[in-house]
Amino acid sequence: MKKLVLVLGMIVLTLSANAQVLTYNEVSSSNKKQKAITTYVTSAGDSISLGSIVKIAVPKEDKSKFNYIYASGGYATQTYNNSTAEVIEIKMYGSRSIGFRIQVHMKSKTSKTLVADYEAALNSGEIVTDTLNREQAIYKLKESKDLFDLGLMNEEEYNLIKEELTPIIMGN
Repeated sequence: MKKLVLVLGMIVLTLSANAQVLTYNEVSSSNKKQKAITTYVTSAGDSISLGSIVKIAVPKEDKSKFNYIYASGGYATQTYNNSTAEVIEIKMYGSRSIGFRIQVHMKSKTSKTLVADYEAALNSGEIVTDTLNREQAIYKLKESKDLFDLGLMNEEEYNLIKEELTPIIMGN
């Protein structure tokens, strides 16, 4: 029994020693590829980990295909509009000369593997999260101001929303 507990403890210790959490800033300033990435913290501050469910929205420019999400054979098509996929691998790719980026490999509900340039897909709106980006925060604040000006929201409610959104807008 003691041997089993010792072996299990060593396995957990080995796995956690190889596990790595990377942030957007660490990736951006890195001069070498990192391996065994288990969690990535985006520029917006939300995180994605192995096993996370990713929400795929719709292509923004060419409505027939995504620009930053790929399926076997090329760009993912509108078949994946408004779907979800599970993160199965997080990789860092690039080089010192061009910089590094995060690539997320996902398994779709149809068991197809999708690959996304995660930050680009997130910034373009092809992948969505519950975390507001700067543009969304500005829109929400303007909408709240309009409601306040129309008398449909009181000053206290408006100030609470403004206080919540200002750090996102200012990039803090």
